[in-house]
Amino acid sequence: MSGACTRCGAFTVPTEELISNSLVAELVCAVDEARDIATQLGVRTYDAHVIRLRWSGGEIGSGTVIQVDDLQILPTPRVEGMDTVSDVVESYGALERGEISIDRISLSYTEDDLTGLRSGPLSPGEEVIWEITSLAPNAKKRHTFHLGGAPTRKPGTVEWSVGLVRATVDRGAPGELWT
Repeated sequence: MSGACTRCGAFTVPTEELISNSLVAELVCAVDEARDIATQLGVRTYDAHVIRLRWSGGEIGSGTVIQVDDLQILPTPRVEGMDTVSDVVESYGALERGEISIDRISLSYTEDDLTGLRSGPLSPGEEVIWEITSLAPNAKKRHTFHLGGAPTRKPGTVEWSVGLVRATVDRGAPGELWT
């Protein structure tokens, strides 16, 4: 404890160690188990993955793409805004555009996990995508997004949130990297 107020006494200075050993940190597993109930009930209808890709040509879009890492986000987070992702007609065809948000992401993940950097900084020709797959019947299955900013640890909650921007191209069917 440090800091002083003549009427109140000493105050706690927040530190990384204090936060790591706090009640919130101890509750992460219990909160995650409670969040999983939404998946068991069928309320969470989107699967979320953070995927790191490497292009053989040394720059994004050049050569053959190789999947370097795939991190499935569990328990299944809440995806909001998919209804705002819509087709925009361009001279070369229709493309989906829009932004979504994902929250209720477990604090068991680090910022590096959520930015695709858990195995280190990106090399030239590497990129990170978020792939959101609809598990609902009769829905378009896979959508590819890029991070719209840094992941945010929401104050007063036990969660991360991210904003995602629709990417131009989707990967193909499961087992295919690009269509």
